[in-house]
Amino acid sequence: MNALRVPVLILLICAGAARGDAPPATPVPERTDIREAATALANAELITAPIPVSSPETAYRFQEQLVALLTNGMGPVVGYKAALTTPASRDLFKARQPIYGRLLAGMLYRDKTTLPEHTGARLFVEADLAVMVGDERINEASTREELLAAIDGFHPVIELPDLPFSEELQPDALQLIAVNAGARAAIVGDPVLTRDADDWEERLTTIAVTLLDKSSATLATGSTADWDRHPLDIVAALRDMLAEDGIRLKKGDLLALGSLTPPRPVTAGETYRAVFFNIRPDYPVSIQTLIRKEFVPPPSP
Repeated sequence: MNALRVPVLILLICAGAARGDAPPATPVPERTDIREAATALANAELITAPIPVSSPETAYRFQEQLVALLTNGMGPVVGYKAALTTPASRDLFKARQPIYGRLLAGMLYRDKTTLPEHTGARLFVEADLAVMVGDERINEASTREELLAAIDGFHPVIELPDLPFSEELQPDALQLIAVNAGARAAIVGDPVLTRDADDWEERLTTIAVTLLDKSSATLATGSTADWDRHPLDIVAALRDMLAEDGIRLKKGDLLALGSLTPPRPVTAGETYRAVFFNIRPDYPVSIQTLIRKEFVPPPSP
């Protein structure tokens, strides 16, 4: 794991002749196809037209084909992320249930990695919690105890999701599914192993996090208690969503369970540090990333 997201959608399409001698306006594209979306995501560019999806089935099919193109530069699928795991986020995107995206090897970074500001088109920052699959029996687990037995450990995460739509667009859940649930980059801390404690089922409901800036000012706080279901139930729900699409979890898969803090737009030059409490029984765990401001040369005289 080295080299290892918003009024009703309105598109104003101007038709007709321009006044006087002015050239006609450039038409606004009506939709974004898979290759255009892949190019935009790979180059951290905004998507300026809606993606032609009309149901969860067509949205996930678009996502699968999009990710297949992205793997050429970002590596293989190494895990999955749950998104829209809180009622507030589902309301924002008009979603009835959580959604999922695919995590690629090139999206995952170690603690204290510095990332360029143009890692994404519209980057946000939030704290997250992830689990590492330790046994394929997770696919048949029917109780929380069985799920825990198939998990190797829990990772603190700073996710940097990308909402790569221009401001004129108002993406709904289907559009978000199509762009891989906003998956773009994540700082993944060292795991806290399940074998290190025997009270995980209870402790998982008390994990809290504070997101800080470089001056140690608090940007956001959150807790697994804010989720509307137990973290292990989110694991089961994510597994079941994947199974419906014919995806079976395997040992080593990373499962990101959803945002613990409200998403905030990323500021170039800022350092983000997330301090997790109760993920370990003895002391807090901290991870961080610096968003490097990129130098733009002045225009030539």
